[in-house]
Amino acid sequence: MASKREIFNTEQAKRQCAIEIERFRLDGEKWRSETERYRAEIMQARMEAERARTATEQHLGEVQRERYIMTLRVDGVTSRHELAAKGVASEEIDQVLPL
Repeated sequence: MASKREIFNTEQAKRQCAIEIERFRLDGEKWRSETERYRAEIMQARMEAERARTATEQHLGEVQRERYIMTLRVDGVTSRHELAAKGVASEEIDQVLPL
């Protein structure tokens, strides 16, 4: 009977080991490329989320600015009516409260 060392040193065993090593190497490359692809997808999703957050903040700023302008206009109209009720001339009101 052949010893274990002789069995593992045969050409067939060496070829089998080389095949297994190549298989492991290819699997490693496959998983590495999959990992890189997933990381790229994560980065893309994060960038899209950041763009959406920025757009939302910008829209919120625009809405707040519009509300502020509307409030000023309402306050201006109210003040106009109050001044007109007190007998102030409309020309003077236009100088003080232009709409």
